[in-house]
Amino acid sequence: MAAAIEKVREAMEAKVPGEDDELLKRSRSARETFINAMDDDLDTGTASGVVLHLARLVNERPEIPSSTARSVFSDLCEYCSVLGLCEEELEADPGR
Repeated sequence: MAAAIEKVREAMEAKVPGEDDELLKRSRSARETFINAMDDDLDTGTASGVVLHLARLVNERPEIPSSTARSVFSDLCEYCSVLGLCEEELEADPGR
């Protein structure tokens, strides 16, 4: 998870143009699954799986456009905050 957070941070700073439509689509789908899991009697197991899946998608990409990285970083931060994950990695971000 920490590697995905770092990769997204680096992508935001790299100012790579464009969008990764597939990653954005999967990130939106992950959001819906995460929300449904948390609404389903706080199904943290499924919600954690969503976070790990999104991290895996990030790590599979050789390069992430900066605007896509900002969106995915925001989602990862939200999910991790709700679940109490990666607090040290997130606190290291001055933009949060």
